[in-house]
Amino acid sequence: MPAESLTDLLPTTPDLRAERLAELKRLFPDLFTNEGRLDPAELQRLVAPNEVHETERYEFKWYGKAASKCEAFTPTTATLVYDHARSVNPDQANGNMIIEGENLEALKLLLSAYREQVKVIYIDPPYNTGKDFIYRDNYAEGKQQYWERAGAAEEGVKLESNPETSGRYHSDWLSFIQERLLVSRQLLRRDGVVLISIDDHEIHNLRRLVDDVLGPENHIATLVW
Repeated sequence: MPAESLTDLLPTTPDLRAERLAELKRLFPDLFTNEGRLDPAELQRLVAPNEVHETERYEFKWYGKAASKCEAFTPTTATLVYDHARSVNPDQANGNMIIEGENLEALKLLLSAYREQVKVIYIDPPYNTGKDFIYRDNYAEGKQQYWERAGAAEEGVKLESNPETSGRYHSDWLSFIQERLLVSRQLLRRDGVVLISIDDHEIHNLRRLVDDVLGPENHIATLVW
């Protein structure tokens, strides 16, 4: 072996660039490509979402993905209101809560108190069977108003929504799930886990989406029940 030089014996300083990239990937894995490289287009989309042009590379895309990501990171004006009449033994709850409402807005509200503190997140999303899935992207209007506008209700009667014949059948569902995963990711502890139930309709798309948001290296297992 060659003799060690003085340079070899000197201590090396930390690679601050590598540390910053690693921390950025830990906090925001969706800003990186499938190959693990920082994606300049995603950084640009943070400050100018309408100025990002398409690139030719492998990625998981669908109609509405960029708009969905913008919605996930848009602040909410919603407020949580304590319902005293429906509370049961609140003095014995030890901090446990049941929150009823639009779940994306509720997740955003939880960020102020529980960011990077949640150990386990269990998600049981709509399975996108084409029978009872409504993609709602305007929370300022009432549910009935939204159904009417989206063509999911007629004269107050709810109709079958998001049929499999729709060109946006998978896209709407993916946008819906992506928004909630992106916010949930901010709540999760570094050693926390996310569990998701799903059926065969979207299992493959869901796996790709979760890899996109959380990073494929964090996948543990897929359990078939």
